[in-house]
Amino acid sequence: MASALKKLILPGLAAIAAGCVVPLHFWADSRSSLLTAFSVIAGAVMVRLARGIPFTNADHFEVEEIRQVTTAIKQIMRSLQALIFVILGTMIAFTFIERVETLLTKYGLPLTQALGGRGLSAGLAFMLAFVWGRIVQVVAGDYSLVELQSKFMIRAVERKEIEKYEAARASHAAAVGEAPYSTPTGFGRLVQ
Repeated sequence: MASALKKLILPGLAAIAAGCVVPLHFWADSRSSLLTAFSVIAGAVMVRLARGIPFTNADHFEVEEIRQVTTAIKQIMRSLQALIFVILGTMIAFTFIERVETLLTKYGLPLTQALGGRGLSAGLAFMLAFVWGRIVQVVAGDYSLVELQSKFMIRAVERKEIEKYEAARASHAAAVGEAPYSTPTGFGRLVQ
């Protein structure tokens, strides 16, 4: 709950600021640039969603490592799904905001008529700041996934190297005719 509220602080501040100082026509003038930016971001999100699990060979990983990676990937996928829906909603809002203002001033309640452009401007700023906040969250999640995968890949390579070393040592001992090393009986016993 507290985490969700933290995510709404910056968009809330952006909404308050825009409601006070940004006229609605500013958003209409910026619409084509913002829609282009949102389209590019939505395209990148769709590509990332299509990527799925970013590695194919899980043979060298332990079960718990794979569980951690797949859990992280599932969380990122949920974040990406939420982001794409928020982007699409924001694009629709930016596209139809002038029509909404016209309907509010024509048929709205006195309060909505009084707030009119300021309230809508605040709403657009809130949505824009929320989208940017979600983008930062998704990028941070993807980065942490890469860190997790890197750690597990290093562990897998280290395990593989240890196995190769042990196999080479055993084959050398067998070739030379040496018995595998073992500690002598009574080693470490207290002598009186």
